[in-house]
Amino acid sequence: MNAPPPVSIGLPVRNGERYLELAISDLLAQTAGDFELLISDNASDDGTEEIGRAATRDRRVSYVRQSTNIGAAANYNLVFRRTAAPFFRWASHDDRCAPTHLQACLERYESSAPDLVLVYPATMLIDEDGDEIGPYDDNFELSQTSARGRLVHLARNWNLCNPVMGLMRRSAAERTRLIDTFRTSDLVFLAELALAGTVAEVPETLFLRRIHSGSALQGEGTEVSTWLDPNARRRSRLVERSTLPVLGEILRSVHRHPASAVERAKIEVAVSAAWIGRRVRAKGGLAKLWLRGLARKPL
Repeated sequence: MNAPPPVSIGLPVRNGERYLELAISDLLAQTAGDFELLISDNASDDGTEEIGRAATRDRRVSYVRQSTNIGAAANYNLVFRRTAAPFFRWASHDDRCAPTHLQACLERYESSAPDLVLVYPATMLIDEDGDEIGPYDDNFELSQTSARGRLVHLARNWNLCNPVMGLMRRSAAERTRLIDTFRTSDLVFLAELALAGTVAEVPETLFLRRIHSGSALQGEGTEVSTWLDPNARRRSRLVERSTLPVLGEILRSVHRHPASAVERAKIEVAVSAAWIGRRVRAKGGLAKLWLRGLARKPL
């Protein structure tokens, strides 16, 4: 039996025919070419299946199709669990990456301590036509030596969660719940990785995040929940817009962290304070804009 390559890439997709072929082309053009790519088609009813099957002409590519819509969360987790390389990366059907994306991330691992669990490159936002919107500062590098320090930084600075598309150490990701079925579960996943170790940014802009009308980012809360899990229970608009349930999930992850009870309590208090402080500052900024007629009234 052949050993797995050093990197597995999982590409979960549903009805992604517009951008999928381009995304696959970017991955197959990587300068670090020793990897496996698993495409999991979540019951698409457009041209996704044809594109996915055609890609298997490259020996590094495998394609599987779900007969019914299992939801994005389950599909993301499926491509992780059905691959085996020590390093893993999720890929989106509508984003792009530079040819040196994998190589730069792998080189960062080679020059870093073994507690490094995630490496991601700098991000450029692009529109539906591929034109640049502008660089995006993820501000997600977590080099703090303590889990408490890393989670406090995360609580203060999270936004688009682009680092979830970075290259992660499988052994660390296996200790997380992966992608859950609630909105912003990718942030909880990143928090669980941060509990396990450090996160580093490659300064080169090698990841292109596409912002377009069909992306999950643009959907209303209930639409995102249904995208994650088609059987999701409908939640109120207030609950969908609140970030407090996400904080609760992060605290639940902290409670399972293998540290002393005292240290876990310190992490929970520090993260809660940072989270609430961030929300207060954000609400204050929105209130000022609302008073000037430039934003909707904050909740």
